[in-house]
Amino acid sequence: EKKRRKNNTKRRTHSEQLGRQSRSERKNVRRRGRRKRRVEYLSQFVVAKVLEITQIPNKDNLKVIRVDAGGGGEDDVLSIVTNAKNVSEIGLLIAIARVGATLKDGTVIKKQLVGGEMSSGMVLDAPLLNWKSGSHGLAAILPSDETKPLWWKAGDKVPKSRPRSDGLAGNDDDTNGKKEEPVVDTMFARKLSKEEKKAALEAKRAARAAKKAGGDE
Repeated sequence: EKKRRKNNTKRRTHSEQLGRQSRSERKNVRRRGRRKRRVEYLSQFVVAKVLEITQIPNKDNLKVIRVDAGGGGEDDVLSIVTNAKNVSEIGLLIAIARVGATLKDGTVIKKQLVGGEMSSGMVLDAPLLNWKSGSHGLAAILPSDETKPLWWKAGDKVPKSRPRSDGLAGNDDDTNGKKEEPVVDTMFARKLSKEEKKAALEAKRAARAAKKAGGDE
């Protein structure tokens, strides 16, 4: 009797382990599926450089921008109508959807008249890119300073999370201050040397000390 109970307990324990393992595997499969769908969704979009900005007369906040979407061809210079207030400087790098891309609500981007002007694409904001931070209606802007660790250029794919505006490692989506390693192939990253890391750490400590000394006065 004791032996039978022991065998039953072993079988029950083994079944429970298989059940937990199966649930864990299903969870991992769902997680990988979501990650794959997210990568596929973002792969439709591209970084573009603002070349010209022209306000549309008698249309509040609407403007026509010409952008270079990379590639070097005539078809890669696009005219897009937008009301994004932060698209105000030539040379900005912004995220766009070209004609044929599909947004997360199922909307397919088409070439169409907007405000009386032909628009061949759409300027994207952070929510459309599924970034955790960033405002509705403001263009998603990418850093372009080549002297910084992270920078983009026209034609690059859009990253999976909002990068820091200063081009340093990490991202603005991470509210806990954790750093995220670059995951996008087209994102250029320059690794800091040991000397640069040491200098940055010393500068950070000096800034804290100066701030503390100022607060004590």
